[in-house]
Amino acid sequence: MKMIKNEALPAERKELMVNALMILKIIEGINALDGYAAENRGHLLLENSDIAADNWRDKAVDEFKKALLFHPQQFRARTALAKLLEEEGRRDEAVRLMNDGVNYFYRRGISGLDEFYEYAIKLNLMSGDTTKARELQRKIVSLKEWRSI
Repeated sequence: MKMIKNEALPAERKELMVNALMILKIIEGINALDGYAAENRGHLLLENSDIAADNWRDKAVDEFKKALLFHPQQFRARTALAKLLEEEGRRDEAVRLMNDGVNYFYRRGISGLDEFYEYAIKLNLMSGDTTKARELQRKIVSLKEWRSI
């Protein structure tokens, strides 16, 4: 959907979004405890907020929370949820959410993981917790060193 966002008419994009949501519903029906369908629904709502329902933000928040309920290590859902919370002025909640997420083990070489840690650092700095931010910076450095081995 991202690729056609600038080229397709809103009606066409809306139809594609409805189809994507139906496919995610089918996937979720296969394994309701997976959490990945919920995460992808949340991202779909974020990426297409201009054509989504009026309460797309609340729905996206609910989807990301559902995804994290089943798989708390889903750092992309965690980051997206934290950004939505921050935009709503709920920075303390976003910081707690991100700081909880850095405690999970993530396998080596996952794309987007550096951005996850960088956002956690940014939130901690914005909230004035330089100690936690420094701790996370050290963690990133050690992860990068470990990856290069």
